Amino acid sequence: IATRAMFVSAFFTGDAFLILALTDVGGYRASVAGLVISAASLAWTSGSWLQVRIDRRSGAGSRRDRVRWGVVLVATGVTALTVITAVTGSPPIALAIVAWVVAGLGIGLAHSTISTMAFAHATGGEEGTVSSSLLLADLGTPALTIGIGGALVALAGARGWAPETGVLLAFLVSVTAAALAGFAASRMPRGAPA
Repeated sequence: IATRAMFVSAFFTGDAFLILALTDVGGYRASVAGLVISAASLAWTSGSWLQVRIDRRSGAGSRRDRVRWGVVLVATGVTALTVITAVTGSPPIALAIVAWVVAGLGIGLAHSTISTMAFAHATGGEEGTVSSSLLLADLGTPALTIGIGGALVALAGARGWAPETGVLLAFLVSVTAAALAGFAASRMPRGAPA
């Protein structure tokens, strides 16, 4: 559940500030920025579809690796956005689409897989606890990291720093969450119940 909390936070924090980076900093119209989000949504769907096919073929034993690969892809996407923003000030649309499609594919692979794993590890009667923990991971942790990113954007504005500096700081929150997701994923148990 810690892995899920962190990779979901990494994705949605990056997602929230990507729009700001593209519109307010990069000057793109909201409809153009929406293309990036739409592409990532399609990649998420593709990742979810793919993980079902892999699960049918490889079974429960491959789930941990699927989550790890998903975390790697999310981390790659958010790190790419951060580096591109550091270099250019605002990600060019083509690079933003590529980075965010990679992240979307990653969250698609990992999100449903980790739900299956969490419920498989639950003993009888713990399903409600698992469900509420997953919901908290999906909603509470991203709210916290997006809030921290927003505070950093506001701080940058109050200090008179360039807007891209605030966005870069917010992206660094996303990268930090991705790194924590990687650490948590490395600690996931090997055995996975069917």
